[in-house]
Amino acid sequence: MSPLLCGEVAASSVWYDTVANWLQGIGAILAVPGAIAAFWILFKRDREKEEAVRQLTDQTKHLGDQVKAVTEQTAELRVQSIHMGNIHKVLAQVLAQNAHEAETSKQILRLERMPHLRNTSDSFGSPLRATLGMINNGGLAQSLAIRDVSDPEVSLNLSTNRVERGETFVLSASSHSAKLHGSYSFVIEYADVTGLRYRQRFNASSINLRESQPELIGT
Repeated sequence: MSPLLCGEVAASSVWYDTVANWLQGIGAILAVPGAIAAFWILFKRDREKEEAVRQLTDQTKHLGDQVKAVTEQTAELRVQSIHMGNIHKVLAQVLAQNAHEAETSKQILRLERMPHLRNTSDSFGSPLRATLGMINNGGLAQSLAIRDVSDPEVSLNLSTNRVERGETFVLSASSHSAKLHGSYSFVIEYADVTGLRYRQRFNASSINLRESQPELIGT
């Protein structure tokens, strides 16, 4: 091969190598922005992920605070409920006690007002006619009336239909067939000062007159 041809070949080879190096350099240069862009995208994504993680952390903390607050409120409500239950129990006991005391006071007052008729005579007297002394040992007795005489041949009358406490009165008995020496019974009904009605049963014989305790029969 001639020297001239060898030089051309050598020059051509150098030129090709130079161009190739230029192209590689240009490719490397062109690759830099892409790498920078890819890095920026990855960096941005990492920042977005970090922000998302931060927001999720904040939300989780906020939810934890809410759960803690709800738990504390629930515990407080439970304590309040227990206190209210105890208060209601105490109030119920107080009301029951007051009601019991009020009812007891009411019964005591009723007993204090209740009339109580008693016989003060030792015997009836004659078989045909008798006058019996009576006394009211209780409260005012009004609207006195004789009821349920067991023997229709015995007539009974009261000297009054109103007797104050400690006041005496007369029960008159008569019979046309000497029945006063037999045994019979009758009832005296009356009302107290408030209008509560009572009854007392009396059992009579030739010896004495026995009375029962007053019995409440209504208003």
